Amino acid sequence: MYCSLADLQKRISVQEIIRLVSDSGSEPDFEDTSDAGRLLVEAAIISAGTEIDFACAGRYTVPLSPIPARIVDICVDISVYNLFKRRFRDIPELIVKQYDDAKKELNEIAKGNRILNVNTSEENSPGGGMAVNKTNADKTYNLEGYL
Repeated sequence: MYCSLADLQKRISVQEIIRLVSDSGSEPDFEDTSDAGRLLVEAAIISAGTEIDFACAGRYTVPLSPIPARIVDICVDISVYNLFKRRFRDIPELIVKQYDDAKKELNEIAKGNRILNVNTSEENSPGGGMAVNKTNADKTYNLEGYL
């Protein structure tokens, strides 16, 4: 996972996260790995990570390692959007803008316009040249008869 619950809490309050994942009305226990609220947060983070991997797979070996700080921020933006999306029809404008900006940045990474300082995928990297097996001796034409 490219971000954690702690990373989300830096962006939105714990109370907001509880409001977004509490379907039963009871407060989720984020320490309990089987708690429904925690599982919803993890699902939002995993979904965001999948979007990131999909965008980066053409240029980088995924999952990305080490994880660039900007990827953590993008993961947080998408995860927060995912949490709001499951709860509300009308998502706050700021959350939508952060999500749209994150998606645009992922598109720029996919196109190669933004470079991440991580290992590239060798098989997907642009080649450094072309291998040929022809030499000057293989030519089938010459100047014989023209001079």
